[in-house]
Amino acid sequence: MKAEGSEASKGKRCCACPFCDAPVEVIYPFCRECGRELNYCKKCGKPIPPTKEICDECSA
Repeated sequence: MKAEGSEASKGKRCCACPFCDAPVEVIYPFCRECGRELNYCKKCGKPIPPTKEICDECSA
C-alpha cells in the first residue's frame, strides 16, 4: 500500500481507463494497457472516450 500512496501523492495516476479499467496516468493521451486514445474532462480531469462530449462523472 505504500507504493500506491506514494504514486497517488505524485499526482500522475488519477483513475481507470473507461475501456479496460486499467490504471491511467494523466501524462499520456492514451491508455498504456489497451492503447486507446483518451480525452480528459476539463473540469474534473477524469478520462473520457473521444466519442463522448459529456463527462459521466461531473456532467461537464
